[in-house]
Amino acid sequence: MGGRARPEVVRSLLTPDKISGDADVIVTNIVLAGMTLIVILLTATVFNQTVQENSEDIEAFLSRLFAPFRGLGRMIRGGWEVVSGRRVGAGAFAVPMVLGLAGLIYGFAEPGFGFNSKSLVLFSSLVIGVGAVTYAYSGGQALLTRRGFGVPAGVKLFPVGLGVAIISVLLSRLENYQPGIIYGFIASYAVLAPVALDRRQSGQTILFPGLALLSLCVIAWLLVGPFRDLSQDSNSWLAAVPEGAAAAVFVGGLEGLFFNMIPLRFMEGYKLWGWNKAAWLMMAGATGFLFWHVLLNQEKASYSALQQTTPATAVILLGICLAVTLGVWGFFRIRAGRAAGGLGAG
Repeated sequence: MGGRARPEVVRSLLTPDKISGDADVIVTNIVLAGMTLIVILLTATVFNQTVQENSEDIEAFLSRLFAPFRGLGRMIRGGWEVVSGRRVGAGAFAVPMVLGLAGLIYGFAEPGFGFNSKSLVLFSSLVIGVGAVTYAYSGGQALLTRRGFGVPAGVKLFPVGLGVAIISVLLSRLENYQPGIIYGFIASYAVLAPVALDRRQSGQTILFPGLALLSLCVIAWLLVGPFRDLSQDSNSWLAAVPEGAAAAVFVGGLEGLFFNMIPLRFMEGYKLWGWNKAAWLMMAGATGFLFWHVLLNQEKASYSALQQTTPATAVILLGICLAVTLGVWGFFRIRAGRAAGGLGAG
């Protein structure tokens, strides 16, 4: 029963002894990770510059775009305040509720998710894994801020993460990508005092908890093999949960860190890049390589790697993001040039 209860999203994760050690494959994934970082940096730089130079126009456009949804947003915020205990003493239920919703949403990345033992294993594993990843990183940030800098800080639930989970599951199912896209954070760390951390402190609250989470991810990955053997030798579905939880920690933590390192103005990678570019390159490079080598391309070298659907799709998505960003930047540049020409003619 234990072996048969292992979900596809868990079985698809290769253990360290199954990952190719071929030098050509490793070099290929190093190159692909490097190309990914270059595209991310170029896209983020152009995006940040565009936002900085045209912030008023962009804010006005977004305000008009989302105006019809303001009432819905107020309803959601009001409901969240009730659930999270800001209006009634129900805060104790907020954490398990959000973790349960995250487990339920991410569970649909598994084909056939429903009322069966595999789904129960996957749901339990995701709740444990997402909770561990969230509080290892965000909790580590709060602890460092309190103990290291003497500034009150804590962990607040991040319900928008549930929306990110829905998008992640849709992308996973459209691509039929296993073990799926898991942005493993359903909470964020917050400074609980009117104090602004300096650039060094802000960077350190990202780097050191990030390194701790990356270490946790690697340990979890190393444990997948032993836990897999345990589940195969057991007749209980509970025996499959440790393997699933370890896989969820590795995939959710690694992908969450990788996406978090994108240096956009509203993401933590931007703060780390602004403080120490070498530290950013180390974090983004390590997570980017593991992302490619363990989750995207485990055995193909050179151009054959891009003949696989998932790696090819990843490259196409990077190209689309870059093209869209350059298109928006070009739009504002052309409009600014026309405006300047009009003023000159006047």
